Amino acid sequence: MILRFNASVAAVVLPMLVACSSAQHLNLTPNGAAPSTATNPLVRPATAAARLFVANAANDTVTAYRWAGTSVVRTISPVREPLSLAFDGTGNLYVGNRRFNTVKVYAPGSNSILRKIAQGINNPVALAFDAADNLYVANYHNNTVTVYAPGSTSPMQTITAGVERPTALAFDGAGNLYVANNYRRPHDGTVTVYASGSTFVLYTIFQGIDHPFALALDTSGNLYVANAYSSTVTAYAPGSRSVLQTISQGIDFPTALAFSRRGNLFVSNPGNSTVTVYAPAGGSLVRTISNSVSGPRTLAFYRGDLYVANEGNNTITVYAGGGTSLLRSISQGVSGPSAIAFGP
Repeated sequence: MILRFNASVAAVVLPMLVACSSAQHLNLTPNGAAPSTATNPLVRPATAAARLFVANAANDTVTAYRWAGTSVVRTISPVREPLSLAFDGTGNLYVGNRRFNTVKVYAPGSNSILRKIAQGINNPVALAFDAADNLYVANYHNNTVTVYAPGSTSPMQTITAGVERPTALAFDGAGNLYVANNYRRPHDGTVTVYASGSTFVLYTIFQGIDHPFALALDTSGNLYVANAYSSTVTAYAPGSRSVLQTISQGIDFPTALAFSRRGNLFVSNPGNSTVTVYAPAGGSLVRTISNSVSGPRTLAFYRGDLYVANEGNNTITVYAGGGTSLLRSISQGVSGPSAIAFGP
């Protein structure tokens, strides 16, 4: 989905769902949501040759940049309002396109479509891969999560039970799937959990959930949920339906979650144009990043540095070691950045 920001009123407009708040990730995507592939297969190992890829929903492109660079080295176009990005285990790039409802696949280094997935796709707001490299797609407008075997364009599974306006996907170390459900009703939502490979709901989390737009798991398997309408992040112990912890200090309409190597939790807040950082487990606010941050849409870590996609000023800003010091700002080719990812 696309977030559009009006700095004067700090309003966030979602297609088919309008939410005005002074105080959302979609993930969430998913992008660096956990520090280890052992706890979250969505996060792929970084390679020395990895490049930054940016989905630009406002100009129908995906742009690529060399690591530590600021100039466009590759442009994939047209991709028709890209919402989500992911790489499979062989380095193929997957792009979820809202317009025409497709997921397009590109071989490493290629701008030509390797294959196109259309069956079962309807507003693909999040992409994820399990440990077997099966593709999972959260389809916001038809209330499904569709699953595709490697190389396939037809779904091998369709998850409908408990799914309503899904916005984010995550896996735990056991391969259980977590789905954030936004719902149409105000101040509502759930996270539904499915055993590995299953289409049946294992359990549902209601407590503390209020229009969830991002999910992340820490190294202990605790689940963190960004709740847009209540401007909170709620945490849950493995297998639990009850809130373990609620984080609210500094949070304003949260849109993305990411963990650093040290286990600090990073939260993007479009409502107040900050990224807030919290101590591991304790949840206390340790610092606020605001330098050049404007309507932060999503977050990712690469080589220890924090990357922030800003829809408010059409930039990707990079912060050394996840600190407050701006390392560089990327603006060339960036237009309505909706997702970022690293790959070949």
